[in-house]
Amino acid sequence: MAGPWLYPISAGEGHTFDLADGQRIPVSADSFRELVEDGRIVEDRYWYISQHWRNVEIGDELFIYTGDRNLGIIGYASPRFLMENRTLARGG
Repeated sequence: MAGPWLYPISAGEGHTFDLADGQRIPVSADSFRELVEDGRIVEDRYWYISQHWRNVEIGDELFIYTGDRNLGIIGYASPRFLMENRTLARGG
């Protein structure tokens, strides 16, 4: 195991959650919470890590963090598999 890792999300970065129905929801602490609560977060099958992605291993702990409104850690994930290009994939 190489982790744990801190995975930041921020409303100001311009990223989106891409859902199964084609809906693209701007990433924010609120949209993350809503998608987790209604179970739709699993529809966005790929989370891309821009730094240290070569070091992530299956089973590592990832803590989802936001500095928005000083909320801090708002979630937890653990990768089940890695794509060939080493992007993190969190299967549903």
